[in-house]
Amino acid sequence: MAKPFAAGEARMLIILISCLALWATDTFHGVSPAWVALGGGIVCALPASGIIPRGPLLQKVNFGTVLFLAGVVGLGAVVAHTGVGASLGQELIGFLPLGSGSGLATFASLVGLGTVLELITTLPGQPAIMTPFADTLSQATGWPVLTVLMTQVPAWGLLMFPYQAPPLVATRAISDLPVRLFVRLLVPFAVFGWLIMVPLQYGWWRYLGYIP
Repeated sequence: MAKPFAAGEARMLIILISCLALWATDTFHGVSPAWVALGGGIVCALPASGIIPRGPLLQKVNFGTVLFLAGVVGLGAVVAHTGVGASLGQELIGFLPLGSGSGLATFASLVGLGTVLELITTLPGQPAIMTPFADTLSQATGWPVLTVLMTQVPAWGLLMFPYQAPPLVATRAISDLPVRLFVRLLVPFAVFGWLIMVPLQYGWWRYLGYIP
């Protein structure tokens, strides 16, 4: 039987809904989504919010998880700045059927490029590698640079392993759930995304005029 929300859970829900509303309306108020996320995190950390239990917080922090998160985020930066990501991107681009075949195949290829990079460099490293190649990919596909840059985003919803995204790593540490349970959830979502989300997004972008 479902239990009613506790006071802290209700406050957390209100904060999440407020952040989502601000993210969805950033065109109108002009506040960057990053500042919204930072503000939401600060509110959650305030003792008055009642979300984080009061007491010696440092004694309850799992610093092993913190260090692992730092490693996941830092991996993307290392791959991008050492040139490994650039070399990898060039090799992968050579295998993609860009500019040939249907527009859906080109769109899927760009999303697939982002997905493969996420597997190797984690989510933080994917934009750092794909963004410098935007002009090259634009010339190969004949699509605007803005459209090529936007194709990075659909790949973010096609994660298959928790190590790929720092929030998933933190969630696994907090929940103490086995990795296999995360994989059993993420893989079906990724399959659904490839079969349903990617074609629908291609059609929607083409309707909006982002794809020629």
